[in-house]
Parts: sequence; structure tokens; C-alpha cells
Amino acid sequence: MTEWVLNHQIHGTKPWAVQAAAQDAREKSDRRKYGYWLEQGLGKTPLTLNDFILSDSPLAVVVCPNSFKRDWTLAPAEWGMETIKASSHCDWVDERISFCFRDQWKTLWVFNYEAVRRGFSLFGKLLDAIYKCKAPFVVIDESSAIKNPDSETFASVLELCKRAKHVRLLNGTPQTQSVMDWYPQLRCLGEFNGYTTTQFRAHFAVKGGYQGRQIVGVKNEEELHPIIQRCSFRALKTDWRPELPPQTDVPVHLAMTPQQTVHYDEMMNEFFTIVDGLDVPAKMVLTQMDKLRQISSCVAMHKGEIRSIGKEKDNPKLRAVHDIIENGQGKVIVVYTYRASGEALMTSQKKYHPAWLRGGMKPDDIMSEKSYFNDNPECRVLTAQESAACMGHTLLGGEGLIGAALGLALSPAVSGVTLAWALIVASAAAATWAVLRTRHEADAPTLGRLIESAAGGRAGSIVGVVSPTAGKGTGSSPALLVAADTRAAAVVSFAAPGVSSAMRRTTLRRMSYGAGAALTGGLLFLAGSPASGRAAAFWHPLRTWREARAPVRLVVDQRTVRRGGSVTATVTVPGAVRATLWTRGPGEPWKPMLLALDPDGHVVQHVGPIESDLYLRASSGGRRSAEVKIDVALPAFLADLGLTARFPSYLGRADEPLLVGPDLIPLPAGTTILTNGTASVPLASAAWTLDSRVEQLRVVGPRIDGRFTPAASGTWRMRALSADGSALEGVAPELHLLIVPDSAPVVTLPVPSRDTTLPISLHQPLVVDVRDDHGISRLSVVSWRVSRTGRVFDAVRESLDVSGVGDRAIVQGRLDAERRGLLPGDTLRLYVEALDNAPAPHAGRSAEIALRLPSMEELRAQAREAARSVSQAADSVSAAQRELSDRTRDLAQERSRDQDGRTAGRPDGRAGSQQNGTMSFQSTQKAEEIARDQAAMSQRVQRLRVLLHLLAR
Repeated sequence: MTEWVLNHQIHGTKPWAVQAAAQDAREKSDRRKYGYWLEQGLGKTPLTLNDFILSDSPLAVVVCPNSFKRDWTLAPAEWGMETIKASSHCDWVDERISFCFRDQWKTLWVFNYEAVRRGFSLFGKLLDAIYKCKAPFVVIDESSAIKNPDSETFASVLELCKRAKHVRLLNGTPQTQSVMDWYPQLRCLGEFNGYTTTQFRAHFAVKGGYQGRQIVGVKNEEELHPIIQRCSFRALKTDWRPELPPQTDVPVHLAMTPQQTVHYDEMMNEFFTIVDGLDVPAKMVLTQMDKLRQISSCVAMHKGEIRSIGKEKDNPKLRAVHDIIENGQGKVIVVYTYRASGEALMTSQKKYHPAWLRGGMKPDDIMSEKSYFNDNPECRVLTAQESAACMGHTLLGGEGLIGAALGLALSPAVSGVTLAWALIVASAAAATWAVLRTRHEADAPTLGRLIESAAGGRAGSIVGVVSPTAGKGTGSSPALLVAADTRAAAVVSFAAPGVSSAMRRTTLRRMSYGAGAALTGGLLFLAGSPASGRAAAFWHPLRTWREARAPVRLVVDQRTVRRGGSVTATVTVPGAVRATLWTRGPGEPWKPMLLALDPDGHVVQHVGPIESDLYLRASSGGRRSAEVKIDVALPAFLADLGLTARFPSYLGRADEPLLVGPDLIPLPAGTTILTNGTASVPLASAAWTLDSRVEQLRVVGPRIDGRFTPAASGTWRMRALSADGSALEGVAPELHLLIVPDSAPVVTLPVPSRDTTLPISLHQPLVVDVRDDHGISRLSVVSWRVSRTGRVFDAVRESLDVSGVGDRAIVQGRLDAERRGLLPGDTLRLYVEALDNAPAPHAGRSAEIALRLPSMEELRAQAREAARSVSQAADSVSAAQRELSDRTRDLAQERSRDQDGRTAGRPDGRAGSQQNGTMSFQSTQKAEEIARDQAAMSQRVQRLRVLLHLLAR
């Protein structure tokens, strides 16, 4: 385990578990260039500082956002190092600090991203310093700032990382938009050298959207993930800091003021509005969205001019923030986007002594404001501009930290039911009061006063008589009471018609008012469908209250999907109007999706396509569901497939491999295709299919093995199903086959080529031309006799020798008809039949030839003609023989004369010994010619003898 040399006043001398795990991962990778993808609060800065201290490098160059510069210069002292200001020879470095560790001086230079761009002179000085350093150590903090591979910032940082011996990239969210965020960061870590941006995008990004130019997914993750894992370490708060309270996102829905609504509608519908004489146009949809956001904050801006919409005290957002601060405990961070909104917040929050983080602040000022917020108990509010407070600030204090994402109210169903029952109680109380008052108006004293008023009598003249205490007091006279009662009765009788009419009118008026109210209430009650929808909650107030406090339920139809699949998520929030479905991938931030619930508090949402593991949770108000993880199953695809064509044995062809694809493959009929392959998951079945034809293959786990003999041409497709019954990913392998049947042999008879007569010898010469695409196994001459009367005799089959002739042969034979019992005028018909060497032989036959035996008259004529021919031939031979004899005699005489002449020419009368027995050249030529003619004569005599023999037969 790597040594930990830091000592913090609060955190002590031991690393956190996540820091120790990161150290172990880097040590096992044995890499000098490494990335720490740790979420904020997990200790990236001390982890990197410890690596630098233990390295052999005397200089560390830190490139970070401007607001982080002072944090880095203070970090060594915070973690136990005694620091001094760096020497003056590097005055061009604004933020620098040095400290000594184990007799070795270490120096830390800190730059913001803008300062190290290649266009500034500072960049050249920095490169020179790194070049001269023995082993430079480069730290890139918040490396998502270089995610644009075409920017000057990335080019400059990449140049620094190439020249550094040690590199650390720090980021809490390395991928914020797409897989292309990884390319610049991995290049700085020494990966994908030689890869261009285009090559990386083509290999790992899935494009889609408008004109296919947007990146909508990731592919080849099985290649990318191992690369990321070997050069970086990823850690999330949820995994390593479970003691931290969960983040609660509570949306607050605010109503805009009438003036805001007017400007909002104008901008929404007309892309234009006028605020206090300032024209505010929007030329594009994106500009329109920004202007709508401004109007919702009671601000309108255009070309540097700012107008407020309404009074500050009427701003709905300022009032909501004030209520949250007043009703909450602990400290509050309020984040704003527009400068005018920040100024309005600071003005309205003066009594809370707020701290303020805004753009363009110096590092010292940022540290001062953060310390003021963290350490001063009177400072309850930090107002922060969005870009200045989005990364890497440690903001703690008091009893806790509350992000002002704006408040929470009871769900509409609960508040409506509560209000309805409150109105019912109030109505019942009002009705009871009205009944009691009516009864009070009808009692005797009240009627007595009414009659006294109507008759114009003395006050008490009637009431005193009808009072329950009349005549019961001491000193009262019964006679006087009777007299008073008599007078009162007379007055009542006189005034009764008028009083009765007035009371009738009052009663009717009140009854009409009551009936009207009851009728209106009944109509409204029926119009609200009291037994359905949300109104049904009225009849079950306790259940509605319980449901309002029940947790959010999130149910998915499946926990494991294939890459590119989708799930159906069902969110149930009893008593709520809307809910938020949150999704995130591994290492990504949560992404919200606002959903409207049906009257029963349910909503069904399809989530997909899912390319990697996905986490889901749902929330509504202050309630949230448990987190659900959707696992992306191992991609089911065909890893390898081998195909071999095994031809029929009679072809004598060796096995050949086949390739799947669109190319047409001709195969001889009877060819067997051997199939073997492996899938990435266990299989349930595999088969080759062509329309309704199915050729099953044997599967064992992920292995495929089998053979089949295609009987028809067409496109054969492999259909493989995984163990869960789903098809494999990708395009199914296809074989485009053309089954070529074995053709029958082709047989022709050049001799005889047509119908003819049998020779007198009854021996017919045959010349057979036979050919086949693979080979000939048998050749037969089939002949049969047909008498001159038309009778057909049995066929006779005679075989010809074709052993070893291959696929083409010209065979000579002879048809012997001597023993066929032919009579003059009969016909011998024949054809030649050939069989190939297929397992089921194919037969081919020649055209049928007729050989007719001449009749007796024809035979006699032929015999006479043959005798005449023999006689002529004999005469010719005789003449030739006489001529040859003459020539031989002449040659002998000529030789004799030559010898006599040469003897006579010598003085001694003798011939030279060298000349004896020799001939001249001319004589020799003549003798050779005569010898040839004698040989030819012998042959003619022999042929003549054969003809005589045939003629004698």
C-alpha cells in the first residue's frame, strides 16, 4: 500500500477508504499517468498532493479553473506541510508555493486554463521550465474543461502532458454529455495515441438525431471500459460516503405575475416583446428559450441593456427564496444565472449577511467569501453565480446545508380534501347558527316586541304579559294581569295580519336563498364527479392523508435487459399530480424527467434504449422511491462461426470452407454443410432456415454443432435463440446457395453418325464420344433386331471398356452382328448408353441409329459390284506388277552397263577395289523407289486377297 504522508488537523494522518482504494488501484496499474474520477468531497486534492510528494519530481504544474487556484496553493499547508513562497526567479508564475519534504524541496505552480493556451507567451516559458525539470508532475484539475478536442485549451494541455513524467487528471464527472468527452482525457493519459477524433467517434460513438450528426449512444463498450479502468479510478459518494444525507430535489411551482405572463406569452408566440421601451427580440429557438428564462426571473436583457419586470417585492422567485430561508434551518446556498438576478438577491437578503460568489473574482476574494460563509454563524446565505460555484467548492457550516432548489407544499389531493372538509364543517356550523337564530326569532318575547312595534304600543305592553315571569313577582295583582292580558290579546288580534304577512315574507325570502344555495351547491357537486378521479379522495380523508405520506413506488417490468433494449417503469404516487423520474448511468449525474400522473396517481414511462447499466429513482415533493438498478446483460451475439462444405465422395473434391455473406455460392447437389460456432451466451436452439424448411443444429451451452444437406437453392439464414428465448443481436448469418444438380452424361455417335446399311461382313465399327461433368462409370451398346415384317426382338446390351477415362472419352468398338440371326431386309437398331459415377447414377444415351441388312437383290447387286471391283483391282494390280517388273529389269541393265564402262576405262583392265559392288547415287534413288513400290504392291495384293475371301463368303 502506498504511504500516506499528509497530516490534517481534522482528518488526521490516515487516508479515507476511498483514497486508499484509489492509491491501491494506481499502484497495481503501475502507471505514471493516471486519472482520479472522484466525486466532489472524496478527497481528490490531498490524494494528488500525496502522489506528488512521494514522487521523484521537484516541480508540479497544476492547471485548474481560476476559482481553484488559491485552494491549491493553500492545500500543502492545510495538509501538514511547512510552506514558503517560491523563489523570485519565477515571478511570471502568480500562484506558487514551495515546501520541503525529507530534505527535498517541492514546488507547486498553479495556472488557470486561460493562462496556458498556446497563444500566450506564458505557455512557452512553461514548456521551457518543464523541459528543464528532471521529472515534471502535471495535474489537470476539472479535466472536463478540455473535453473539446478541437480547442486550443486541449492542444496546450496535451502538449504539457506529453512532456511530463507524471500526470494526474482530476474530475468528478468525466462524462457529462457523450462518449466523446473521454477522448481528450484519455489522450492526456497516454491512451489512443495515433487515434484521431474522427476515428474515435467512428469506433465508439453511435450517431443519430437530426441528419445523423448527433451522438446518441455508445458502441464497443467492451473495448472502451477496460482502457478506462486500467488508467483511472472511479468513485461515487453513494458508494464511499453512505453517512452523507441523501440529496432531496423538491421542485417548487410558482405562478408568474400578470405582467410577466403578458411578456412570456408574447415571447412564446411572437418571438418578440417590449419591456419598458426596450425591444427584446429572439431570432432563434435557443435565443427564445433564454429570453423566456429571463422573463421568468423578472428580467429582460438585450444588447447590454437590462429591464426589470415589475417591482422587486412582487418577484415570485425572490419571495419563494425568502420563505425558504425564513422557514428553514441551517445555511442556504442560492444559485443564480443572470447578474441582475444576483444583484436583486443580494439586495433582498441583506438582513441575512449573505456571502457572494460571482464571476471574475480573484482567488483571494473567493477564499474570503467561502471562509465567511463557512465560519461566520451570522452568515446564513451564500449567493453564487452558476458558473462560479459549479465546481469544487467546500461549503459547509452550522447545522447543515440546504440547497435552495425551492420549497415544498402539501400535495394537491391532500390540501383539496382538507379544504373541502373544512368548508363542510364551516357550513355545518353556519347552518346550526342559522337554525338557532330562527328559533330565537320565533320565541314569545321576540314576537311580543314585533307586535308592539307593528301596533305602535308601549314597549313592554305585550312582552310583559307573555313573559314567563309575568304575575309571579311579589306585589303583583292577578286582576291587573288579567286586564293587561285582555288588552294584549286585543292588540295581538289587531296587529296579527300585518305581523303574519311580514314574517311570511321574511321566511320565504330566507327559504329561497337557502334553496338557491343548496341547488347551486348540488350542481357544482355533481359537476365535479364526486365519485371518480381525485374527487373520490373526498370520501376517504384518512386514507388520502395516509397516501400523501406514503413513499413513492417505482416498479420496472424487468431488471435485466439487452443492450439497446428498454424497460417500462411504473411510478405510483398516491394523491400527487406529478412526479419526477430520475435516471443516470454509471459515473453520470442524475437526469430528471417530469411526468404527469393520472387521477389515480399512476404513470407508465418507457425508458430506453439502454446502452449500459442504468439507475432509476422517482420523487414527488419530499417523497422519493428506492433506487432501482437495470443491468444490461452480456451482449448476445455469435462470436464465431465456421462453415465447411463436404462434397459427395464420387466428386473426389476436398472439403472447402464457406463464408457467410451476400455472395452466391454454387454447390453440387448432395453437398453437406458442417456448422460449428460459439455464442457469447448459452443458447436454447439454433437452426438453418429457408422459408418453411428448418434444419436443426445441436447446441450445448454456447456451442453450436451440426450438419445439414441443403436440398433447395435460396437464402438460408441461421436462427439462434438464447436461453431466455430472445434472438441474438446483429444481423443473422446468411448463406446464398445455388444447388447445382448433377447432369446426365452426354453421348454422341460420330460413327455411324446416321442410319446406314450393315457391312457385308456384319461387323459395324463404332466410335463413341461421351462426356460427363464428373466421371463415366459404365458405357453400353444396346441393340435389337427388327425383322422386315416388323417383329421386334429382345435387346442385347454389350459393354465397352471405359475404366480410367475420366469425364471425357472417345471410345472405339465393334458391333458383331454375325450371331444375331439377321436375314436380308432386317434392321438392327442401336444406341449407346452411359452412366456417371454418382451415388444415384444418371443415365445418358445417344440418338438411335438404324443399321439395315440389304435384301437378296441388293446383296446380289452388291456382290456383282464387289466382283467387278475385285476384277478391276486385280487388273490394276496386274498392270502395276508388270510395270514394276519392267522398271526392275531396266535398273538391273543400267547397273550392268555402268560396271562395264568403268572396267574398260582402266589401263590394266581392272576396276578399283573401292568401286566394286557399289551403285551411283541416281541408281540408288531409283532402287529405293522401286522397293517402296514393291511394298505397296504387296499391300494391294493382300487387300485383294481379303476382298476375294469376302466375296467367296
